[in-house]
Amino acid sequence: MRDEKRIFPFMNEIATLWQTSFPDWRFGQVMTVFENWVKVNTSYNDLFYIEEDRFLELFKEFCEVIG
Repeated sequence: MRDEKRIFPFMNEIATLWQTSFPDWRFGQVMTVFENWVKVNTSYNDLFYIEEDRFLELFKEFCEVIG
């Protein structure tokens, strides 16, 4: 089982990046655009299979490119 203590640090980082890069977007908008960006720019076809550490790497890259 994964360490449940990973959740708040992960979500806090997502929140910080979201607030900095896309403060006017709703969460659903951010995740929809991010998922489409991932599908076009990486070898991943689905966010479902991405571990949190890799998810954060990709989300940071997305924020740099799009934000």
